[in-house]
Amino acid sequence: MTTEAGDEADFFISYAKDDGRRWAEWIAWTLEEAGLTTILQAWDFVPGSSFINEMHQASASARRTIALLSRNYIASDFAAVEWQAAYREDPLGASQKLLVARIEECTRPGLLGSIVSFDLFGVGEEEAKRTLLRSVRADRSSRMKPSQAPTFPSRRDSHSTRPDFPFARRQAWNIPPRNAHHLDRISISGGLSALFEAEPGTAIATLIGIGGAGKSEAAAEWVHANREGYAVCWWVDGRSQTTVTQGLVSLLSELGRHPQEDEGSDAILEAPSVLSEVGDWIVLFDGADDPDVIRNTLSTFSAIESTVRSHVIVTSRNSTVGGFGKMIPVHVWNDLEALAYIGTRGGSSSISGAIGLAGLLGGLPLALDQAASYMLATGIDPAEYAQLFTEHTAEMLRKGAPAANSDPMITLWDISLADLKARSLAASQLINLCAYFSDARIPVDLFRDQHSALPSPLAEVAGDGFEIHEAVALLHEMGLARYSSGSFRLHKLTQAAIRATHARSQSIEELACATPALYLLRTALPSFVIGKSETTGPWRELFPHVMSAVWNMQSTDKSDSHSALLAGQLLSDAGAFAQFSGAHDMARELLSSALELEQERGENGETRAHRLNDLALSLKASQRPREALPLAEEAVALMRKSVGSHDINTATDISTLAKILDDLNDFSRARELLEEAIQITKEALGPRSRPLARRFNDLSLVHLHLGDSQVAFDLIEKSEAMAREILGDEHPEYAAILANMGSIHHALGRSEAARKCLFRSLEILDNISTRHPHSPMVMVEILKLDPSSTDAAIEDVRKRMTILGYAA
Repeated sequence: MTTEAGDEADFFISYAKDDGRRWAEWIAWTLEEAGLTTILQAWDFVPGSSFINEMHQASASARRTIALLSRNYIASDFAAVEWQAAYREDPLGASQKLLVARIEECTRPGLLGSIVSFDLFGVGEEEAKRTLLRSVRADRSSRMKPSQAPTFPSRRDSHSTRPDFPFARRQAWNIPPRNAHHLDRISISGGLSALFEAEPGTAIATLIGIGGAGKSEAAAEWVHANREGYAVCWWVDGRSQTTVTQGLVSLLSELGRHPQEDEGSDAILEAPSVLSEVGDWIVLFDGADDPDVIRNTLSTFSAIESTVRSHVIVTSRNSTVGGFGKMIPVHVWNDLEALAYIGTRGGSSSISGAIGLAGLLGGLPLALDQAASYMLATGIDPAEYAQLFTEHTAEMLRKGAPAANSDPMITLWDISLADLKARSLAASQLINLCAYFSDARIPVDLFRDQHSALPSPLAEVAGDGFEIHEAVALLHEMGLARYSSGSFRLHKLTQAAIRATHARSQSIEELACATPALYLLRTALPSFVIGKSETTGPWRELFPHVMSAVWNMQSTDKSDSHSALLAGQLLSDAGAFAQFSGAHDMARELLSSALELEQERGENGETRAHRLNDLALSLKASQRPREALPLAEEAVALMRKSVGSHDINTATDISTLAKILDDLNDFSRARELLEEAIQITKEALGPRSRPLARRFNDLSLVHLHLGDSQVAFDLIEKSEAMAREILGDEHPEYAAILANMGSIHHALGRSEAARKCLFRSLEILDNISTRHPHSPMVMVEILKLDPSSTDAAIEDVRKRMTILGYAA
């Protein structure tokens, strides 16, 4: 616009170029038709000039600024400079220096929220014009602008230069309603915008994610937010060839073409060319999980050469559909996204409760939406909902109406699981079994290596490397699992939904799925033995699945005696593994549970004695020897009664009892019991064995506590030599014996020998793991050598202890 020096325009129109230019041009034209003057970047900023200077001059020379508010405008730094310049001149709004017009549904953040705004979107052109003019006052001047009046957008007149009204009435629209609580995810909306804002022509985006991840809602929301300029916005049910054809026939009918029902197959061929005649269009194929159906449809749509914007969004759980167009993954919510949604949707102010609920529901948007709906209706908070969900999972999966979906989330899985069973019974058995596992990684080799422990036909499939790969790949393809690098994982709510289906099933096969899960794990896992590295690796990998399988068995299948036996065995070994890992509280809980299962089965012999002994050891490690003592005494009594006093396993339980008595300072009784255990061990295993090396080690410590340091040293020498010969000098059990030898050297005043033993012990453990659970005990003994020492090696130990959270 050209103005004389000192002249002022009535309005500077501030907008974000990504979505506001068409609105800005329409507003400028409308205002000038009413006799007002405007400054508009698209019309008045001269090419080659400084944008910053032009913006400064425009905001300074205009009497007022109209800010066209949208989400892009809020995020724009340049836009903020423009409206803030007007706000500073009139912070109280006395002169109405800053007017705010919303051009889409969005918040008014910060200071913009204090200004009364008006909305131009969602209405026809005449009503929008009346709203605009009511909000401004008239004035007049001249400026350069197009010489011909543009057409109203419903008439696409290429000869007119009047800017279109951005919210013109469409020729076809059936997009599902917006979710008023939608949480925008930039990775999705930004990915769609980047693809569709390119040159005119056909562009296809595929949103891929598990059921309930929010694909359909995200796609519909993008269309609502970017509907400006599309003559056609159409939703099509993509689940089958029939629904796709019906959706396109309906679209053609809406556009004035009326194909006969027997011509439905031609609708796919006809629709793209008809759409291009109408103008810019976008079609959403929702729930397109069959790649064959959507492949045929999209090949027709992409073959059309179009000069208008021709856009397609596909939503699917099937990862193979991602190859059609640009794939945009739709992930579950992270903690911050879940927290934001629950806070706005459910009104909760409890951060910890909301994050805990998000973790319980695996961040699945549909599940959190359903939870928020239930919390809003009942007035409970996230922590209360989480408790209800944990205790009544099957019922809660059906409670609450999602804001953007009339069906509860379990419906998604019911349909998917029925489809899976129809396609592959073996894959259906696989996912039913894995529903009792953890949501951690599940190695495919577990099924291949233990295929004989599986039900048929899964057993035959698992025994073939290619066939088991195909079964897992099918779960991945259908969005029921994520498969990569030789392992797969299920979403925790998929597992919960399957178990809920089993709970209400009349099928004996489905009701008993917990038992084969336990049997598979029992077969795959060796009994855990502390110090045996060959048992540590498998237990570390499968430990989470053992915990879940046992917990789910106790919840659904506790009356099955075979399941209870398997669960008791797994819990006992899991407790030993937890004990080895330093998780003493967990170990105690697991071993207590194993003991309870034995009691329920009426077990009162050797097996019960083993459980009592394991639990006593756990309590001892937790510095609770008085609680451990009666358990250890009962274990020894049961062993003497069931297998006799000269059995090697009886010697093991006697040694446990002796070590507990040593902790309680009953050294004389501890010595007697260990001498008995040593005699039994020699009789059973001969003069040199691993258990005998342990007994000598234990007895040496008792003599140390009795003050017989030299006797203690003679015993530890025997133990060290025997362990080194049998286990080698890099074994963690040898390291423990060496550490005790260092302590005895220290008691005898042999500081250098003590230092050598202790640092060698720590070296062995560090070679296994720098965070070995036995390392802190060795480091404590090292620091006892000279607590005030500034020796570099001891200082390093002191720092390590501090890092590990111990007081050095």
